[in-house]
Amino acid sequence: MNNILSPACIIFDGDNKPFFPGDTVTGLVTINLLKTEDARFLKLIWSGKAHTGWLTSVDRSCTERFMEDYCYLWMSEDGSNKMPAGSYTFPFSFKFLDSFPPSFRGDSGYIKYKVKVELDRPKNFNLVVEKMFIVSKRVEMSADILEKGLKFREEKMIIGRIFNKGLVEV
Repeated sequence: MNNILSPACIIFDGDNKPFFPGDTVTGLVTINLLKTEDARFLKLIWSGKAHTGWLTSVDRSCTERFMEDYCYLWMSEDGSNKMPAGSYTFPFSFKFLDSFPPSFRGDSGYIKYKVKVELDRPKNFNLVVEKMFIVSKRVEMSADILEKGLKFREEKMIIGRIFNKGLVEV
């Protein structure tokens, strides 16, 4: 891992609480340059994608990127392509649509969201770091549920095996 960018340089407001569809995601990107870096820009990219896959006689999968956008946090404006040494803090914000699905991970797929920071360096490999974040579904409760309170019941299901040979004793 490089010493300029790490996942810790991306800080979301709200103490890592989940975001909800319709929210505005806000935070900071902080970097500390010990020396002047050759750089054209520092870019923030946010994305969300759904992936599903399963194996039959043929491997089947599909990925859909339903959200992707970016903004420039810093650009070399004088054409020198130099980012001077020092500590930098860049605020960011972007808005979720109400229709975005919540984060999910299952046996045959996932929905995930991430923010990526990229430092474009013309004479070297770009420095890239990513940080995942969670989008949760809003739970709406009607007034009558809140008045009556929640009731829970416990159910148990007994699962057995079926054998086609031999004697089974219980």
